[in-house]
Amino acid sequence: MLEIFDDMDTINQDSIASLIDNVPTWRREEALKFKHLFGQFASLKSYCMLQDMIDSADKVSDWGYGENGKPFLKQLKGTYFNISHCKKGIAVAVDTEPIGVDIEEIRQPSDGLIDKVMNKKESALINSSANPSLAFTRLWTQKEAVSKLTGTGITDFMQDILTPDIYDLHTVENVEKGYVYTVAKFKTT
Repeated sequence: MLEIFDDMDTINQDSIASLIDNVPTWRREEALKFKHLFGQFASLKSYCMLQDMIDSADKVSDWGYGENGKPFLKQLKGTYFNISHCKKGIAVAVDTEPIGVDIEEIRQPSDGLIDKVMNKKESALINSSANPSLAFTRLWTQKEAVSKLTGTGITDFMQDILTPDIYDLHTVENVEKGYVYTVAKFKTT
């Protein structure tokens, strides 16, 4: 299950006030550590989205963190989730299998970033694209969703992280709203 929030024009102090009473104290404290409005809103909204998506009477009350910082729900074994946000949207994915999600604003990357995170085939694809920014963002969200699926996070091996025979990738480009998101899961045989 996937939910996207992309009505980012509505973020203001009132929207934060309307969310703050719907989260437990620990999440409120985490959200208020952010100095900027967007960080506070994204933290609160993503938690509320996750809570609404989980089919359980339990509140999302106890998160654990894996070896590389990937969060999991201690009280709901067999329920996997992942959260991502950018200035253009918030994505929350929940499943009965491991899942990764990434949402990114479509943006023009530097040549140095392309060289660092893309392999030669991917770099050629970006450079020959009619919309290099979109091509880069599509590949970047795929790489980040896979790194979140596996729990490794961003590493020095980003060039070779996309292995088509291992991962199912579902990528959506919302050019009108200015973002791309990808959901990654392990392929089932």
